[in-house]
Amino acid sequence: MKKGGHVRRRYYEEMVRDEGEFCKVCGRKPPGTYLEIDHKDGDVKNNARPNRQLLCRRDNRIKNPRGKGKGMKLQRLRDLEEPIVSSAEFKKNKECEPIFRHYLYDLIKRTGQQPVKEIINAGAEKAGCSQAAVKRYLAKCCSIEGLYIAFFDEIAEENLVRFREGITIGISADLLGDEQ
Repeated sequence: MKKGGHVRRRYYEEMVRDEGEFCKVCGRKPPGTYLEIDHKDGDVKNNARPNRQLLCRRDNRIKNPRGKGKGMKLQRLRDLEEPIVSSAEFKKNKECEPIFRHYLYDLIKRTGQQPVKEIINAGAEKAGCSQAAVKRYLAKCCSIEGLYIAFFDEIAEENLVRFREGITIGISADLLGDEQ
């Protein structure tokens, strides 16, 4: 591995986790496309997260030409500044997740805690999306960085969600299960 490979891998994994693994210009994905880390301002020493994006090799070379004839159309540069919306599913998630998060906050604030099963079913109905999507949203909400915690209540014999109280453990995948 070439020098600096471990740093590139760390940045790459962070970007994939945060934004997905696709070129921000054309939307192409591995394995058919090799993605490179592009520095938006052209300064390879500026590794601040907002300055990095994933581009396929072709689009990275268009943005950052090497050798003779350096230059690029202004419109193409503008295209690189705005990530593309890759699918109808992405658009739907962008619309539904905030609705679900508001619903969950109001519900837990009002009731104190709710069964996971009920949150998934009612949340899907309220947000206008699938139960599978709501499970993903709920898992994020109950992650280490989330406002909520999921736990098993032995008396009620079911998984419940409530506001986090300084607890730093995330949700276990089996707490969400495949309940419908």
